[in-house]
Amino acid sequence: MSSTRATQEAQELLKQILNELENSKGSVASGIQRLLRVATILGDENVKIWCQVQLGDGTYTDALEELLKAGIAAHKNPTDEKAKKALDDGRKKVEEVGIRLDFFDQQEWTFKADAGAGGFGNIGSIEERYADLVRTKRGNDGTHYKNNLHEHLAYVRRVGHQRATALHNRLAYADTPQTSFDVLKRALTTSCWTLHLIRQSSSCLPSEG
Repeated sequence: MSSTRATQEAQELLKQILNELENSKGSVASGIQRLLRVATILGDENVKIWCQVQLGDGTYTDALEELLKAGIAAHKNPTDEKAKKALDDGRKKVEEVGIRLDFFDQQEWTFKADAGAGGFGNIGSIEERYADLVRTKRGNDGTHYKNNLHEHLAYVRRVGHQRATALHNRLAYADTPQTSFDVLKRALTTSCWTLHLIRQSSSCLPSEG
């Protein structure tokens, strides 16, 4: 696929994603799946991995879950050397699979640590579980809690929208400075050549008197 066609596909997908995530009845899972496609097209590894985490890809969720457990254990036992080593090992594993920890804020860690909110589960499954609780008018199913699931979904919807907006703006304005510069450069070049030709022509004209 040519870069132009890929960019056009990404732009079209981003419009769909923004519409999906802006609609309160839109599917969060569908939006994230499309965002993953866009991130893959554009080669944005950070957004790609973030999406894969939301979709429950074990390559990333296992490493993050291991780090989370190690972090909790180290917090409870700050002087325990084994806990410290487990935490260091967890960080290394996360780095090895390409995860940037600063791409996951504290609020996200809170949701991922909460089994009642769906934890590291696939956002599609979380969406289905929430819809089921709403349909059956239950507050929980013994594991998942409707409010927790709703807040988790709202968070992923919001952050997914932010990431999609950032990519959309990047594509929309990426060429603008360069295009303006090129236009200006061409205009200046033309002006310089015009002046050069005028001067050459003037030097060939006979002098008065």
